[in-house]
Amino acid sequence: MTTEVLGPEHDPRLARATAWALRKAGARRLDHKWSLFGSQEVIEQCWLSSTGPLTLTAETYIGLVLDGPEEVVDQVKSLIARRLG
Repeated sequence: MTTEVLGPEHDPRLARATAWALRKAGARRLDHKWSLFGSQEVIEQCWLSSTGPLTLTAETYIGLVLDGPEEVVDQVKSLIARRLG
């Protein structure tokens, strides 16, 4: 398992590209949660790929974070770079 900060949590273009890349990598979204802790907003999505579970979290002051199997995270990062590049 690996964790990568993909960029700012408030970037809608990055969020759309990340969801697209996860689907392109064969993952499917299972769950979506929204929470507010003081001034910190947290949006958490649970995804499932053929190699295991992934968590995509958008958290104020932290960023857009993807956690999951290293090969899938690397593939998603590469797809995002091509999509936004």
